[in-house]
Amino acid sequence: MIKKALDYLGISYLEVSDNEADDYIASIISNNYDSSNHYIIVSTDFDFIQLVDDNVFLYVQRGKNSILYDKEAVIKKYNISPQKYVMFKALVGDKSDNIKGITGIGAISAAKILNYGCIQDYICKNINSKLSKMLTENKELVDTNQRLISLNKSIDISQIILRELPKGIYTYKTYEIIEKVGER
Repeated sequence: MIKKALDYLGISYLEVSDNEADDYIASIISNNYDSSNHYIIVSTDFDFIQLVDDNVFLYVQRGKNSILYDKEAVIKKYNISPQKYVMFKALVGDKSDNIKGITGIGAISAAKILNYGCIQDYICKNINSKLSKMLTENKELVDTNQRLISLNKSIDISQIILRELPKGIYTYKTYEIIEKVGER
């Protein structure tokens, strides 16, 4: 029913089974990136923050609390740039993805570490010996987390062909489908 509704509304869709949808989205954006276009990812998956830049945005729909994440919104919420989001999550963990972070490092500490430069610089300069020790002792965990959180942007999408859509918008048919679903 959903596929029929999308067809009638003239909305193309893609159905895949060999990789995660978020990796396809990351690959499609990365491989078709055109700085003259804007891309808006509509999702409640915050992993997409790592893709946010001047032309890529994440729209998280939550009713009156919906937000469009651009670079400034990411910095305001996390106190880091979107490019540092993967490492931020590698340090603090991500409960929604069942990823354990470094015990004792929260959002504030992670942002301070990452805004200093990189983790290795922070450790080498021994800015905070306790944090530096925690980072050194948990290097393997951070590396594993980083691999898990990073979206795969290199899926071969050359074989992906968005289906040809029917001409025009057939809203009345969409309402028929919605009504049938509602009867169930």
